[in-house]
Amino acid sequence: MDIREYQNWLRAWDEARGWDRVLPSHTLMHATEELGEVSKLVQMIEGYRACADLEQARRELALELSDLQVMLFKLAYQCGVDMDDAMQQGQRKA
Repeated sequence: MDIREYQNWLRAWDEARGWDRVLPSHTLMHATEELGEVSKLVQMIEGYRACADLEQARRELALELSDLQVMLFKLAYQCGVDMDDAMQQGQRKA
């Protein structure tokens, strides 16, 4: 699945559940929450926070990064941004 297909799939998935009616500002708040969870796990992995199980922290990080990605792609479609185009523009800018 490419980026555009994923974004279209996410929109359809949200629409089927009525989740497309969530305001973009609320999606941004959810993304911020997910970013906080990612931050905590990164601090655990790098040793700044206590971590009982490094491999478990890495598995949780993968899930939290996925959750963050969902929120960012949702925010993009809510604001009329095609992430495939946006990422290509970002590559050209790099």
